[in-house]
Amino acid sequence: MSQHIVVKEYNEEYNSLYKKEEKIIKNILKDNLVNIFHIGSTSIKDIKAKPIIDIMVSVTSLKEVDLKKDEFIKGGYEYLGEFNIKGRRYLRKGGDERTHQIHIFDKYDKYNLLRHLAFKYYLNDNKNIRDLYSSLKEELAKKYPYDIEAYCDAKDEFVKNIEKEAISIYKDKIDAILSLNIIDQSLKIISLKDKSSFKEIASKYYSSKWGIPSSIYLESIEEFIKNNEKSLYPRWYIVINTKDNNNEIIGGIGVIKNDFHNRKDLFPNLCAIYINENYRNKGIAKNLINYVCGELKILGLKKIYLLTDLSSFYEKNNFKFLSMAKNENEETYSKIYVRDLD
Repeated sequence: MSQHIVVKEYNEEYNSLYKKEEKIIKNILKDNLVNIFHIGSTSIKDIKAKPIIDIMVSVTSLKEVDLKKDEFIKGGYEYLGEFNIKGRRYLRKGGDERTHQIHIFDKYDKYNLLRHLAFKYYLNDNKNIRDLYSSLKEELAKKYPYDIEAYCDAKDEFVKNIEKEAISIYKDKIDAILSLNIIDQSLKIISLKDKSSFKEIASKYYSSKWGIPSSIYLESIEEFIKNNEKSLYPRWYIVINTKDNNNEIIGGIGVIKNDFHNRKDLFPNLCAIYINENYRNKGIAKNLINYVCGELKILGLKKIYLLTDLSSFYEKNNFKFLSMAKNENEETYSKIYVRDLD
């Protein structure tokens, strides 16, 4: 039997129902859990909603979550994997009349974590929008009482428009809550737009690793600093070790239009990805790439390209080989990889 879509008035019990489930989830995920939040309409006061408790979780490792599948099943959940959203683990319980849903993301899945929380904060702060959304859901529940896909599709445009505005307003607040730029207790990802005082030392760092004059990096970094924050490129980031206030640069990454190759139609490109040798094999590069890709996805980018002679590392991090490209001013060729950000 299909789910019966019923939209009800806000119920004060929603929060206690969430808290009960929160304890169960924490007990299953243990140290793998980073953050857990009550999201969706049942987390927003004074809004009409389907009586389903939506829970969003961020974790250090999705593979570790998969190993807990049987424990979630024992707790009454169906374990449905990604279920149409790349990089998610989706669980639900309640049968046809669903009562709970869990959405689990990697802690660096910035786009998904941000959009869900921003939507919640925005509706909590805007009564007029809450009322509009309540009315829309009531109307759609009457129109599609047993068709959950049609119901969700019909409100998708409203939700997406609110998400875009909400992200622009609450991005900094949510970044602080999630600590998305923190790799561990001492390593921190820094945008050179936010910390322009690092621009000279960062340009020299990139130059020392890649053999390109520091003046070229500095020019690009200064362009990033001056550009509108929504510009896709150039963008420059470093990883610093904050232990003992040392602030040593131990890694970096950039986003530019073209990384010195002849495929000018493939842009923007990730570039200058480097982690100091004594910090490798700790997941830092993966976290750095995911963080930057999350920023770009929020800005609406669908694909990012990468020129490299490596293969296995990037293939393990959601890049796919696309073609060969001729290196600029050389007779050699390198591989171009692409990563879908949708």
